[in-house]
Amino acid sequence: MELHFLLLIVNLLFDLLNEAFIQSNYSLRAKNWSDNIGTKMPPHCGGQFNGFQCSSLLKSLNALEEFLKNEEEVKSIRDVVSALNSFNEVRKACFGQTLDPDYKCFISSFADAFVKLEVDITPNVHGVLVHVPEFLNKNPGHGLGLWSEQASESVHCDFGDL
Repeated sequence: MELHFLLLIVNLLFDLLNEAFIQSNYSLRAKNWSDNIGTKMPPHCGGQFNGFQCSSLLKSLNALEEFLKNEEEVKSIRDVVSALNSFNEVRKACFGQTLDPDYKCFISSFADAFVKLEVDITPNVHGVLVHVPEFLNKNPGHGLGLWSEQASESVHCDFGDL
């Protein structure tokens, strides 16, 4: 569950960040940030980041902030960065083995940040905003990591060189 939410939402936000750079006539691209932290977009899997890379991006949001420090403040870029930060808080609160008691606040903050992007709510964003809290309410104290599919999904790497 949480792996696919992580993959699809981070890749979506990364694309929206890049689009915001382009629309704001920045010379920077989202790829500049990801390359700078050593997280290169893979040529396979449709050029989408994998789970480890998505986590690396979220853990390196301070590098993105540093990257933007000398740039002109642009609302569309700031809104995507805010959504990335909010989603990272959801990841830390819900996607591990244990559940942060304030997870509903983090999900609510992510909802507010995502709405500001003025893009359609994807099925995965809907899943995080609506169904993750429903599921976690039925399984108090446990994060989504308890039901993780990451171990079985990691087998894809084993077949990558065939």
